[in-house]
Amino acid sequence: MLNIKHLTIYIALAVMSFASLAQSQDLMGFDRASYGSVVLSQTQSAGTDVQLELSIGNYENEPIINYSVGSVFAQIGRSVGRLDVLTDKGMFPCTAFIVSKQYILTNYHCSLGLLDNEKIGATRIDATQFVAGYTQTGIDEGTKKYTVIPTPVETSKSLDYAVLEVIGDPSQEYGQLKLSSILPNSGDPFWIIGHPMGEGQRISREKCKANNPALSSGKLLHTCDTLPGNSGSPVIDAGLQQVVALHHAGSKADSVNFAILMSEILANSKVLTAYRAPDTVQQVTPKAAGTTACDALYSAASEAKACFAYEAYFKSCRDHTLAPIADGYIKEFCQVQGVVEAEEAPEKTEATQIPSTAFQRCSNDLSGCSEDDLCKTATYIRASKGPTWLGDTNNSVKEAKKRGLSCGVVEIVVTNFKQAFLSQSKLNRQQLQYALKNLGYYSYGIDGLWGKGTSAGFDQFVNSNRLRVKTEAQVFSSLLSKVNVPSSFKPDPIRIAANWNFDINCSGRKILGAAIFENSKIVSGKTQYSLYYANDRGGRYRGRLEIVGTKFEFRMKMVDRDVSGTGSGKFSSSYRRAEGTTSDNCSFVASPG
Repeated sequence: MLNIKHLTIYIALAVMSFASLAQSQDLMGFDRASYGSVVLSQTQSAGTDVQLELSIGNYENEPIINYSVGSVFAQIGRSVGRLDVLTDKGMFPCTAFIVSKQYILTNYHCSLGLLDNEKIGATRIDATQFVAGYTQTGIDEGTKKYTVIPTPVETSKSLDYAVLEVIGDPSQEYGQLKLSSILPNSGDPFWIIGHPMGEGQRISREKCKANNPALSSGKLLHTCDTLPGNSGSPVIDAGLQQVVALHHAGSKADSVNFAILMSEILANSKVLTAYRAPDTVQQVTPKAAGTTACDALYSAASEAKACFAYEAYFKSCRDHTLAPIADGYIKEFCQVQGVVEAEEAPEKTEATQIPSTAFQRCSNDLSGCSEDDLCKTATYIRASKGPTWLGDTNNSVKEAKKRGLSCGVVEIVVTNFKQAFLSQSKLNRQQLQYALKNLGYYSYGIDGLWGKGTSAGFDQFVNSNRLRVKTEAQVFSSLLSKVNVPSSFKPDPIRIAANWNFDINCSGRKILGAAIFENSKIVSGKTQYSLYYANDRGGRYRGRLEIVGTKFEFRMKMVDRDVSGTGSGKFSSSYRRAEGTTSDNCSFVASPG
């Protein structure tokens, strides 16, 4: 018999009701030994009609690392972390977010509610921790763990919320989210940021909005994709960029998710009212044109609904009451690309004061705009660098370049290292990575593949050596001149866990098993492991596993019987999960055990 540790627990919780339906609330459970680890093993899941989290249609909850660290999504996500609750029956991860120097907010069923459910059978909560900065699944670098007092400062079972006290001040490094009492309307766009399945931070943004109707029985209905582990995630109004609800449940039958309105929580809470954001931002209505220059600019921008209009308004009116709305629009739809992105980040940015008359003359008809006015609406002044384009997606910039105007902007070289890198031979790509690694700009494998590590390595090398004005070929040449690179490379061995849970599903029949991978070696560019597999039907197999990148194939034969099996599939990027099919069309899922 194999001594394999089965770490998975999947338990349905029933703590609330909605529209006369009993909601079974699902959480992901892990072995107690997982507590204290940032990277958790994958668990299995099973569904019910009404559950804690739900994917609406095609699952479009995406990793937050898809966006730059300076993006509005990543910045807001800094205040969101994973809440790990250790009970005598296992460890359960949820999501929580920072609301003050000492408090975080999550669901009641992620706190004391764990002890209310007879199916779990837990009698105590032994410890709780808040994990901040976990943005990439399988990578614990850059994360920080905070001890949380298990007994909540304030709870409400009916509103499914719990305020927990953190030892230390996570807000000092990760910021905090504002709580809004504003009631959402049907179709309002949302963002939901959390840690589904206990993995790295993800954001639900595509088709994430208020349902029609938005409100029912005192709850918010929304269509944002979530999964178990999203419990306690903030529902963030995309325009206001404040928390308007606390996500907690969903129904497969109705294809809708549920959240507790923040207005209901704030009305009930004696603790959270101190962190309630003012309602004035969304309620302000622009004054009639002509009252002030900034009012007129905002009115024109809202009518045009164009990037150049909002950018021009924001550059002139950063202190205006409606500036946060314009800033949100710009960050969502008008991210500056091309020339500005390629420049060195300045220590300070100064915006020109664009005359409202010039903006108004150009806002409706760019073709009739004078060259002088067009340049004023297409550029801003960057400290010590003179005029700078607002961005290639800006309509004023497009018109100015169409006319052949420079508007005093000094162009620099725009580089595309990814395309240039991938156009090289594999040996050349490996040599470039070797040079980056040798100089301390890169710390991953010499595999010749383009990824975040290679991209960041080139950025650091270029910035450190002041090569922003150089072409890709010049940068590559400079890099290789600093290091004696090898003329050939052996593939790096792929390292995976030795013991795995290996479960097969064949036409609805589940076969539970475990596998051992050992004796790793490189053969013809492939990483090979000896394979031993045993299942709950008494089957014992030996064979071989071959891995290339994240793809793998295996061949095995039953011990003492002339029965063979083959299969293929793919590992996750962190090699912490595998999925695939066998030669007889059975599916399987494997995770370290």
